[in-house]
Amino acid sequence: MTIRKTTVITKKGDSNLSRLFLIIDCTGIGEKILEGELPPVTKLLNTFAEFSSVLAIPMISLKCVIVADKADVYPIRKIVKNNKYDYVMDIIMGGGDRLDSMALGLEELDKTPIPPNDGDIVLIHSAAWYDVDKDTLVNCFNKILTCDCCAVCTDLVSEAPKEEDVPREVSAPAPSSAPMRPGAAMRPGSAVKPINTPYSPFKKPEAPKAAKTAPAAKLSFGYPQCFKYKVLLDSYVNAIKKGLGGSEDDIALAARIGKRALPVENSPENVKKID
Repeated sequence: MTIRKTTVITKKGDSNLSRLFLIIDCTGIGEKILEGELPPVTKLLNTFAEFSSVLAIPMISLKCVIVADKADVYPIRKIVKNNKYDYVMDIIMGGGDRLDSMALGLEELDKTPIPPNDGDIVLIHSAAWYDVDKDTLVNCFNKILTCDCCAVCTDLVSEAPKEEDVPREVSAPAPSSAPMRPGAAMRPGSAVKPINTPYSPFKKPEAPKAAKTAPAAKLSFGYPQCFKYKVLLDSYVNAIKKGLGGSEDDIALAARIGKRALPVENSPENVKKID
């Protein structure tokens, strides 16, 4: 599989953003969705509809390519046509693995009358994450305007606090007249606010560990994943040149060329539903 690079008109910065591109990967889920198994086909419709409504931004056109298994191309095309998802340019057949399938999606974007330029934004989504919601999409869009690549982070989940987690006001007991010894622990409900420090005059404080010795946290990314077009293109050119293949996602491919994805806050509903 090869991806050609097309020379296009250069825009003058992100402030002139006028187009968004989207690739939805539906490979491997057709039987479970289209043949009536769980989840029902309405879940796939909800995914398409969410992108259509949230990314319908004035003065910005949205162009989408859907990649599907051979047997599912026509059924998905019928769904798109019946529901008038005009932002979908085409539904194409995927390749032998995920890398091939998404490379074909990129090639399809390159066939548009005015192909994406280096600074255009491309969103990648997996239909296995069919509960993507408005807040997550808005977070992704706002973040990619400020960086080269980003993705929802399953470690950063925004969730409203439960009622039992909300602190309640309690009346504190009258303070005792007896003085506290230095370093003594404060009792819950005390009128004096404790100082958050491990210091005690009876124990020599331990020297703080150097920050560089702390292990780096490994974040877990999901979908959507967002890229400036050049970053995504260079990632796939590098992967194809090295014959990587396999099922690595786009964030992992971008990391291979030195691009680090910024994490985007996710919602508790937006998780992978289909294995």
